[in-house]
Amino acid sequence: MKLKCLIVDDEPMARASVKHLCERHEALKFVGSCENAKQALDFLSGNHVDLVFLDIEMPGLDGIQFLKSLKKAPNIIITTSHKNYAFEAFEVKALDFISKPIEYRRFKEAVQKVIDLEALKNNENTEEGFMYVKTDGKLTRVDYTDILYIESMRDYVNIRTKEGRLVVHSTLKKIHESLSDDRRFVRVHRSFICNINQVEDLLKNEVIIGDYSLPVSRSHKQGLIYSLREKSA
Repeated sequence: MKLKCLIVDDEPMARASVKHLCERHEALKFVGSCENAKQALDFLSGNHVDLVFLDIEMPGLDGIQFLKSLKKAPNIIITTSHKNYAFEAFEVKALDFISKPIEYRRFKEAVQKVIDLEALKNNENTEEGFMYVKTDGKLTRVDYTDILYIESMRDYVNIRTKEGRLVVHSTLKKIHESLSDDRRFVRVHRSFICNINQVEDLLKNEVIIGDYSLPVSRSHKQGLIYSLREKSA
């Protein structure tokens, strides 16, 4: 499936140039162009876009302000004649920064970063992952995507899922070791492991997952913050 891309630039020639590059690239589908940030906001409110080629210096709302105004931004590649904006571009999590005039080789390099990132996201989303646990005298399959958190209860663990709970004769340490290759699961307390994909809020000393509030110890807080940032990057 091709990546739907939008061009936002106040210069007609620049828009035409980037559109031509998009049409040359087999992985891109050009869906529109806007001459200012307001038009882009209106377009994005009613259309799904995977990638935005964004100029910075535009009348009214500039490119950086535009990005900061978005609650959830698509993939962004900055296209500009002003190299001094590179720091600001990466500060707002643009995937790449291309100086005008744009060479096709450089254009392809930037687009490849988006392709690689989308492939990684798709792998994470389709990666099933599961384990079998013995509970009530039988083996039960537990899909990783269904796990909210895991709680230690001395010689047992409580695996809280979207459907309910499973009490398993094991230790939190053993469970954590079995999940060590899956970055979704993070130790937040000596008695708790959480699925960061299920985290809704991180407060001062607790994390909120649905109707549940889990304690977060000082020694594990930075690791949790790092994992959440890496997930949202």
